Amino acid sequence: MRLGNEQAGRVGHHRRRTAAWLFSVAFSLSLSIGGSAFSQQIPAGASGTLSPDVYLKQTMPGQAPLYPTEEYTYRDTEMSLVAFTTDEDKAAALIPKELQLVKIPQLPGQASAVAVFAKYRGNDQVGPYMEVIIDLPVLYKGQLYLYVPYIYVDTDAAMAAGREFGGYPKKLANIQMRHYGSLWLGTMSRGTAQQKSADPNFSDIVSVSMKKAGRLFAVPLSGDKSPELPFPYNEILPMPPPTGQAQSYVLPTMGLRRIQGVGTGPNGSANAVIAQLVTTPWRVSQGAFYTANEVSLEFYPSKEDPIAQMLPINSVLAGVIMRADVMTTNPDEWAIAADLLKPTP
Repeated sequence: MRLGNEQAGRVGHHRRRTAAWLFSVAFSLSLSIGGSAFSQQIPAGASGTLSPDVYLKQTMPGQAPLYPTEEYTYRDTEMSLVAFTTDEDKAAALIPKELQLVKIPQLPGQASAVAVFAKYRGNDQVGPYMEVIIDLPVLYKGQLYLYVPYIYVDTDAAMAAGREFGGYPKKLANIQMRHYGSLWLGTMSRGTAQQKSADPNFSDIVSVSMKKAGRLFAVPLSGDKSPELPFPYNEILPMPPPTGQAQSYVLPTMGLRRIQGVGTGPNGSANAVIAQLVTTPWRVSQGAFYTANEVSLEFYPSKEDPIAQMLPINSVLAGVIMRADVMTTNPDEWAIAADLLKPTP
């Protein structure tokens, strides 16, 4: 039903008067609140009832934690690892002074590094996800660790747990792993804020291919004698001494846990308030490790993820494939190896 011009005019005038009245009320209310703010008379409501057992013991947000802090159990895990050589000076620029690269006597001026593609098909704590890791074998107080300068995952829970809890500088990425018989393929790409590529969503960062070959060793390890692995497997897969009992295989990794401050001053946003080297043991209790043939690894230049620029691939040393039925890591076993903000005694 159409309104006549006169009636429509009255309706419009009424709406304008109503809008003006609402604005007047809102403006007066804001002045009232503003005035009471200056006089410290803002009326207080109910106090919070969120329990410290929630916000001090649970991960953020406490009322809906993104990840737990209990033992993590991985089921049906696959990893492809590629050991390669890179420039020693560039690798050294990625580790703190407390760590040392592992020397390769046969290759002066070179350092070893490892690229890992991992598929975790089952995880009861953060769900299944995939991961790409760049490791640098390092020594800390004579102990071998795999230090992680670059790492990528494809879920937010895995990213947050790694960054906040373990000190691993995880970023979200598009990760693909495929098997065609014995052929293993992997790619990792990420969006870029700098420019659009031919693919409007992603820019390639890492790719790998290899063929599964013979078995290196099975897990659990024999209690009588540990396998003796040749170079470079002995740098990627450090073997524990025999204990007389069957034992799990442990991948010892290390991350740099850094949290910046807030505001200005010496502990402000430009500086770290936490800077710790954190060690994390990953226990493979049931599985097997295999050698790989026809191994190929490629890094692609990226401004935001400069793996190719920082760790050029000078040669591929070896490939390893791991299949683990059960792998676990327990935060109770994670440790702060060094607090980098405390003076060295």
